[in-house]
Amino acid sequence: MEPDIDSIIRVNEDHIPQAQARRDWAIIRGKDIYPDPTYFENIETGELYSWIAGGVVWPDGAQPGYAAIIVVHKIDDETETPRFTIIEEAQSANIYHLFEACVRLRYRYGYGKYQGLMESWIGEPEHKEPLIWDINKAMVKRFGDDRGFYIRPPLELDHHDHFSTYFWRLYDLHSPGKDGQRRFRVKNCQHLIQALSTAPRNIEEVGDYRKFPVIGLVGAMLHSLDTWRPWLNHVGGPDILSDD
Repeated sequence: MEPDIDSIIRVNEDHIPQAQARRDWAIIRGKDIYPDPTYFENIETGELYSWIAGGVVWPDGAQPGYAAIIVVHKIDDETETPRFTIIEEAQSANIYHLFEACVRLRYRYGYGKYQGLMESWIGEPEHKEPLIWDINKAMVKRFGDDRGFYIRPPLELDHHDHFSTYFWRLYDLHSPGKDGQRRFRVKNCQHLIQALSTAPRNIEEVGDYRKFPVIGLVGAMLHSLDTWRPWLNHVGGPDILSDD
């Protein structure tokens, strides 16, 4: 039995001739990758996405936990610069309440509708591991073996200066480019807006992932997604940017 949560995501796919043309054009240009023909439609707003990702950092001491949903707006060419928007967030000092929010968000944004979508969230797999493992066992027991809540580490989490990397990626993508456009937009997410507005000027020097969880998580998600690019396929076979 699945949780009774309505999804606002519809899975669509480009017509076969259009998708094949993209693949052929990538080969002609000597490219190894091309956009996946599958894309996702937000039935509330009509927006089209190439990917949707969730991330979470659990409560730690005085710091509440935080979860975020970031979308990648639809891309039609592998050379197209991806644009990101954070469209929903949740915050709680209670780990159980935050976990419930994550489950609600992953179903709301398409979990179970397409392989790989919202199946693993970006975060620290070892943080609160025993407690999360117990919750996960209960999830699997109630909903099935393939319905656990899994977390994968963001790119470069094991680097000593990872927080600085995440902060600057967030800063760069949120700053207007040469065309005056931001590659990362914030949509009605007050926790992130407040975190950015109250951050110390030298945050990249004094901050760390758990001391500034909102900025750390969003920066980690952006850094990872902009590097992994899971919405791209390899011309020679399966997606080389998948988890496997």
